[in-house]
Amino acid sequence: MEYENRPNSGVFFAVKVKKNPKSPDYTGSITIDMSTIKIVNGQAVIRLSGWKKKSKQGNTFLSLAVDNYESNAKPKEEAAVYNPSDDPFAD
Repeated sequence: MEYENRPNSGVFFAVKVKKNPKSPDYTGSITIDMSTIKIVNGQAVIRLSGWKKKSKQGNTFLSLAVDNYESNAKPKEEAAVYNPSDDPFAD
């Protein structure tokens, strides 16, 4: 296996063949240290960063990292709330 998830990191690999128009363009996984998650109104808020990269085989992927929410938050800043209608991967 070329890539192994580490705490607070993950990847999205480009899908080479889409099965239908609603299929995702990227798939992958992320491993999250639960101490980095902020709960707002009963919902988990996870800040992510991503970088476009190429594997040694030339495959495009996005490298992901979980940001520690507390260290990036400004005082009295309201966290974004997940809205399923904004999810590009939802059916």
